[in-house]
Amino acid sequence: MNESQGNIKTKIDFSSSSFKKYLANTSWLFIERIVRIVISFVVTIFVVRYLGPKEFGLYSYALSFFWLFGSLSTLGLEAITTREIVKNPDKKDEINGTVFFLRLAGSVSAIFIIAGTLFLTGEETSTAILILILSGSFLFQSFSVIEYYFRGIVKAKYNAYALSASVILSSALKVIFILLKAPLIYFVYAVVFEYAALAVGLILVYQHYKLSIFNWKYSKSIASSLLKDSWPLLLSGLVVMVYMRIDQIMIKNMINEEAVGYYSAAVRLCEAWYFIPVTLCNSIFPAIVNAKNVSEEFYNNRMQKLYDLLTWLAIGIAIPVTIFSNEIIQLLFGNLKTLGPVLASKTSVLEKNTSSGGKE
Repeated sequence: MNESQGNIKTKIDFSSSSFKKYLANTSWLFIERIVRIVISFVVTIFVVRYLGPKEFGLYSYALSFFWLFGSLSTLGLEAITTREIVKNPDKKDEINGTVFFLRLAGSVSAIFIIAGTLFLTGEETSTAILILILSGSFLFQSFSVIEYYFRGIVKAKYNAYALSASVILSSALKVIFILLKAPLIYFVYAVVFEYAALAVGLILVYQHYKLSIFNWKYSKSIASSLLKDSWPLLLSGLVVMVYMRIDQIMIKNMINEEAVGYYSAAVRLCEAWYFIPVTLCNSIFPAIVNAKNVSEEFYNNRMQKLYDLLTWLAIGIAIPVTIFSNEIIQLLFGNLKTLGPVLASKTSVLEKNTSSGGKE
């Protein structure tokens, strides 16, 4: 046993079928992510220019508050589900069904916790409504178990179809709302619509793969095993979400919505690059699990190569973005200090005409 492990090749074999399989999987994930990032980013620029710093700041605040409780919905099951699919592909219906119902229960719990938090903190009614509307998308995200399944079997192209379609439809809806000069709440509806469209798309590609969600089964034993393994990831997810989102919540409560708008515009530029490490890790995760099953040496070798790659990618992105940050902001968003008041005045005039029935 030890002798066979000692002969394991730890160098990347670019001609191997395994490498080609994971390369194809990673390529699909990258294409999907790039399409989503580019479309979302371009539309976000128009949304920022339309809403202005104050309204966009309120929009970003609602999203941050909503995502603060996102880990309660996922229950830390994302990576655990993929791992279980890799290890036990014959139990896919029990695993998928169990994870779906666990996530559904987590989503309902998250919605009630959000509602209770809004009540206890005395949040403004208009803002609370935006956050509660967003929290409804947790229910649609329960179908993300299908996305985890396709990751586990290294079939990322099916996820790519559904994810790309959802962001394209949602972005088109936002553009329509801008042309119609719609109020802020419509852009919140567009976010919920994106997750609803994603759920429908995942169900369709799952059926296209000759599988049915009606075959899913809930297993108490599998649920207990999954939750036993996932609770550390749930806690870490909560900490990460607090770390990533609490800044915008603090800025809104300590300063105002306009300050959140400026800050969020800058944050969007930084977050636009997150898809690269996330895509790499999601695609290579099944290979990491398989390496662990082979030997500790093989596992450590693959992990070290992943860490090296992520580090150099981070350095390559951070340096030019830092140097040309002012030019990037001016090119994409223009002068927000001038843009904001103009849009705010147009919005107030529109609301005034609407409330008066257009008589003035």
